[in-house]
Amino acid sequence: MKNMIMIALIAMFSFAHPIEVNGQPEAHHLDQIKLMEQFLGIWQMDRGQDSVIIAEYRKQGKAFVETDYDVIRGNKTFRSIWSYSFSPQYNNFKIFELNADGSYKTWIGFFEEDNKWVQQLANDFNLPIEGGSYELVFDTQTKIKVSLYNSDKLRTWETSLTRIER
Repeated sequence: MKNMIMIALIAMFSFAHPIEVNGQPEAHHLDQIKLMEQFLGIWQMDRGQDSVIIAEYRKQGKAFVETDYDVIRGNKTFRSIWSYSFSPQYNNFKIFELNADGSYKTWIGFFEEDNKWVQQLANDFNLPIEGGSYELVFDTQTKIKVSLYNSDKLRTWETSLTRIER
């Protein structure tokens, strides 16, 4: 009888206090794959001095691929490629960033709201580590506000992306 009461108490406690995974408390009800489709197309970030970054987003099944290029005075060079693989278990994306110099980073990303994407630096896809995080907010279907935060959650950089092709 004591075991039954203990099991009942544990079950009630579990339902009353849901566990948050990877810092996304309210994102579980959002259709992450559908929302990710907002990125599809070609985006441009102005860097000044005849320099831009071009980001091309494509969908491959449930995966997404982003290819980035630097364009400086009209010369286009490869910058990086990112793969976004959906994790149904956590309702988020595991992101692998491979840079032109051969270096890499891993990230965890998800939509926190319909128009707000958050990605956090991760240690080989494990829980987010102390370090940078990005927040991308879709102001419109053609404009994204991009903010970079340091480990103290202070915004250290801000820019915007403009869609140049759907």
